Amino acid sequence: MRLRVKMIQLGMALGFTTVTSCRTPMPPPLRLEAVDREAVVKKAAAHGLVPVSSGDPGIAVDQRYATADNAFRRVLYPAGFPVLISAPTAGKLAVANAALRPRGLHLLVWDAYRPPEVQWRIFQLFQSENYVADPRKKWSKHCYGRAVDLTLADGKGQAVPMPGAFDDFTAKASATYTGNDPAVRRNLELLQKVMRDAGFTVYVDEWWHFTDLSCKTLKIVRRVNRNREKGQASSRSSMARAAAARFSGSVPGMRERLPKVTTLMAR
Repeated sequence: MRLRVKMIQLGMALGFTTVTSCRTPMPPPLRLEAVDREAVVKKAAAHGLVPVSSGDPGIAVDQRYATADNAFRRVLYPAGFPVLISAPTAGKLAVANAALRPRGLHLLVWDAYRPPEVQWRIFQLFQSENYVADPRKKWSKHCYGRAVDLTLADGKGQAVPMPGAFDDFTAKASATYTGNDPAVRRNLELLQKVMRDAGFTVYVDEWWHFTDLSCKTLKIVRRVNRNREKGQASSRSSMARAAAARFSGSVPGMRERLPKVTTLMAR
């Protein structure tokens, strides 16, 4: 709870968050006017967030949501908005990156801390809770700065082959590779190994998404409801296609009263 309050205070300090809890209506999308990056970094530091490369300058950044080069074809962050993450999580990213250096590889980060306004906008655009948490019910770990979307890049800064593209909401998004390309399998296994060794958990539905295991709101479910998982596995692709069919750029209306859900579990 205290962590969520800190993130709310951070958003207010940066001048965009008006949401006070996950029970209140989601505010409008972020204003997209350019921001002073250094000013944002300074304010964020007071709330425990730092640039993702603060622990290791060798970690590269390609902030997809700051441009229209993403699955939603929308600019979701204001120009100059830094890619932030919690300070302890930044240290873990540095550990993972150090493990890659002897191989001539490094981490390439696409997204990390995500204001709830952005999470809400993404959910509006793609309404599938298998892939995008509904912030009216629960906050994504991104909203706490404890989750990161990333891949591996080579010495030339080029992303290495992986099962699919970032935010490819199809079977290719799975963290379990079933294809026949040995390079893809090798790259994915290496990414998962260095991230696990550094203290992250893999999100099974998105190969690029990792959560800091020390996140206080994270619960690791060790016993899986096999029937439920079987049903989800068989229908996941069809659900994604149905969500993609709804993704036409229109924005659904918000409920006047929000569900009374207190859980913070979200990817």
